[in-house]
This record gives sequence, structure tokens and C-alpha cells, in this order.
Amino acid sequence: DIPEITDTQVLVNVKYVGICGSDLPRSMVSGLSGNTKYPLILGHEFSGEVVKIGEKVKHINVGDRVAVAPLVPCGKCDYCNEG
Repeated sequence: DIPEITDTQVLVNVKYVGICGSDLPRSMVSGLSGNTKYPLILGHEFSGEVVKIGEKVKHINVGDRVAVAPLVPCGKCDYCNEG
């Protein structure tokens, strides 16, 4: 399913995903916390192409290629503002 976006979000067609050291323990049978659920999709650093933008989004356009580091907050989006 393709998610709906809000006025302040963008939809990215993910092309590539990196698997880093923090993903590796999660891929083991017991996982980091011992309760890993499978199947498991690894990778939280990704790049792709913007395919849709919300009405309030500025400085990003459909067709832009983006690299996403989701652990670095923007301080502007709904999720950052909600804490």
C-alpha cells in the first residue's frame, strides 16, 4: 500500500538502502532485545526519488533525488514538533 501524506510530508520512492553496523545485531536469531520478529526488513539509511509533496512543503520538488538520514531531526516536521 502507498501511504497518504500530510501537507508537511513528502513521499519517496526508495531506490537504495544501506545496512550498517546497528542493523547487524537485529538480523541475528535473538536480535538486540531477544524479541526480534521475522520477517525483518533491515536498513534505515536510504535514498530515492520524491514522487509526491504536501501542499506546505518548500524547497523540495517532485523528481528530486534525496538521501535520508532518519536519525537526524529536521526540527520542522510534525514528528519533530510533537517530540
